[in-house]
Amino acid sequence: MILPGSHAWWINVLIASGPMGVTTITMHIGTTSYILAWDHGATLWKSILLGLMNQAVHFDITFANGTSYTLTCFNNVWPAAVTMQCHATK
Repeated sequence: MILPGSHAWWINVLIASGPMGVTTITMHIGTTSYILAWDHGATLWKSILLGLMNQAVHFDITFANGTSYTLTCFNNVWPAAVTMQCHATK
């Protein structure tokens, strides 16, 4: 879920309902990749972005048990509206 304040220049993302704790999240906007940093709590991740707009977006998420998911969401366009959500498929 995109949290309030997220836009083309920075992002806060809430990751929930995975098989166990998240170890890494990489966000891809167009051809640029960002490794998100764990912020606080168990599920909040963040990054500073370069202001890219109208680009395809997806997330690669790796969990502590080694399971990985790729999320293609937000109608595949960045930036996404606040509270937009997406769901993983294997």
